[in-house]
Amino acid sequence: MMSEQETQAAKEKIVAELLVQLGRSTEARVLAERAKRAEVELTEEEAARIKEEVCRRAATPPGPDQSPPDQTRGREGERYEAGHATW
Repeated sequence: MMSEQETQAAKEKIVAELLVQLGRSTEARVLAERAKRAEVELTEEEAARIKEEVCRRAATPPGPDQSPPDQTRGREGERYEAGHATW
């Protein structure tokens, strides 16, 4: 039997996968029906809430939590080296 966290993670995963397959405009009702076909019990309300959260997260770019590698390629033949740009 799955824990509550594992169940929630499974619901989030199926909604995210369905949104990729069916598109962001997919109605919560359709998401819930498709989740049920994949043996994940999901209410229409849960589907709507998870869809909103998944779309919000997808729209927010990740923060700058790490510096670029020492050497990163830019345009063809150009390079960026940590500390000074050569392009």
